[in-house]
Amino acid sequence: MQDYIKQATIEFLYKLQIHANFVNLTLITFRPERIITMLIDGLKNVSRMKLHHITPARLVTGLITEKGVSKADEKSIKNYFQTYLYKMEGVVKFNCHWNQSGPVISDEQYEIINYWREILYNMDLIGAYENGVGFGNISMRIQGGNQFVITGSATGEIPELEPGHYVKVNSFNIDDNAVQCTGPLKASSESLTHAAIYLADPGANAVIHVHSIDLWNELIYNVPTTNPAMDYGTTGLAKDIFRLFGESDVIEKRIIIMAGDRAGILCFGHDMDEAVNVLMQYLRK
Repeated sequence: MQDYIKQATIEFLYKLQIHANFVNLTLITFRPERIITMLIDGLKNVSRMKLHHITPARLVTGLITEKGVSKADEKSIKNYFQTYLYKMEGVVKFNCHWNQSGPVISDEQYEIINYWREILYNMDLIGAYENGVGFGNISMRIQGGNQFVITGSATGEIPELEPGHYVKVNSFNIDDNAVQCTGPLKASSESLTHAAIYLADPGANAVIHVHSIDLWNELIYNVPTTNPAMDYGTTGLAKDIFRLFGESDVIEKRIIIMAGDRAGILCFGHDMDEAVNVLMQYLRK
């Protein structure tokens, strides 16, 4: 139970970031002098959280937040923070079935996708944070089905990619959170988000996933936006994208704000030029 409280608290803090740039969370313990405060101030991800003190989980009896007060037990946390905290035991682990091989991208695909990827990297829309965590990726559908090529796992920080940095996703199963891929590198869990768009829109042949906190703050809930409880790279997010295609004007706007991935933005189009131009139009507004 105590391990759950620790994990649930961190999950709650991460989810709450989408609603406030500054959040105070105080954990009340049996000993008042051991009260701690965790501060989040415009964080890009939870790994950069500033912890001023650490209180053993066994001493935590309650949580006081800007949302209110909750007991520090599993039932109370789930009931009180259900808007932000999805059922963690229901998360399906990502499975990548990888067939290692040489480069799988054609010369024509590489010329197109790498041209735009370099531009997005130079605009800091794809890259890596100071802690080394990469962000952003780009993909193109292979004509004649739902297979696609995508930047490989952990390539965000590389300035200029080579053909060996791209992966071919041969098949995927969203319910099982699994992909079958071929190439020099593994596909990342974010591949399922791209797969969901290709599956939902047969006319989409290119998808880009970038990070821009300014544009994210401006557009969240003003354009098609995913459920904040759905993290990137999960079955929940992929299924929520299907929901947007059925309930919103995403097919016309061709942009999705990822509420559960702070700063995360998806754009797609009939080709790579259109996908990038959708993003550029919003950046110029």
